Amino acid sequence: MKNPKTLLLQAANAVFLRFRFSNTFMYVPFPVLKKRHFRSALASFFVYVFLLSCPVQAAHFSADYLLKICSINESGGEVVPGGHAACQSYIAGVLDYHSLIQSLGTSPSVDFCVPESTSLNELQAVIVTYLRKNYHEQGPFIAAPGVALGLYQAYPCK
Repeated sequence: MKNPKTLLLQAANAVFLRFRFSNTFMYVPFPVLKKRHFRSALASFFVYVFLLSCPVQAAHFSADYLLKICSINESGGEVVPGGHAACQSYIAGVLDYHSLIQSLGTSPSVDFCVPESTSLNELQAVIVTYLRKNYHEQGPFIAAPGVALGLYQAYPCK
């Protein structure tokens, strides 16, 4: 193991490599590397730059997918192992967002009032029932409106 002074000197002794991107030059600090490691480090750098240039898309839960991860089989087990955690987290997220909208003084278009004593297991059962009943309307679309409508149907505000 090298002593800390040697590591600090190696880190401070940086070499700048010049890469050309279109008409501009970008200087990238590169630590001093042995020749045999230089190629792999350079390849890693270009892979990293390539990954940064790829478009990123947000993940959306469709009602189909939410129904799949929330469902239980005939024996009472999960259809998707660990699915109840993702399902209940999604439902809790919709509840939290609904509470945020209410706290900001904005009235949500679908207003529901879930009692504090209601468990996430109960909410999961309500959502599964609603999504199965309204599968043709909710299936391929984003699941959040289906969750809100299911909660509204089961827990309308009085």
